[in-house]
Amino acid sequence: MIYAKANLVALGLTAPDMAPITTAQTSWATAFLAHVAAVNAAKAAKQTKDENRAAYVAAIRPLVRRLQASVELPTCFALVNKDPSYTLTAVGAPMPLLHVAQEIDDAALAAGAMLQPGQDIPSATFRIASGVPDGKVSWRI
Repeated sequence: MIYAKANLVALGLTAPDMAPITTAQTSWATAFLAHVAAVNAAKAAKQTKDENRAAYVAAIRPLVRRLQASVELPTCFALVNKDPSYTLTAVGAPMPLLHVAQEIDDAALAAGAMLQPGQDIPSATFRIASGVPDGKVSWRI
């Protein structure tokens, strides 16, 4: 732009020829500054959201750990069971939200069914959730 203004005659231009370019440049500069401000505001909002989520997760995780338990079954379980069913019983207090939060992995059961001598036995675990902190549960598979 500066080169063009300094060399109008050499470029075969007149001052009125430069007016639309000057207007466009001013408009672009204004829009670009608005864009930069919007990007910075979005970054700040995302950082705030991420910090709030991290604080929420840090507060919730200990509670979830108190409401859930993982049960690791004996190593032979995957060898002899193909289609397990679950029975959970609340002990000491009613637990209307008592449920199996995560079933035994189907891949572990399938691998156990096809196990050959010398291969590692897959582990079989499931997770129970109660809705009652530190609740006691009797289970049977």
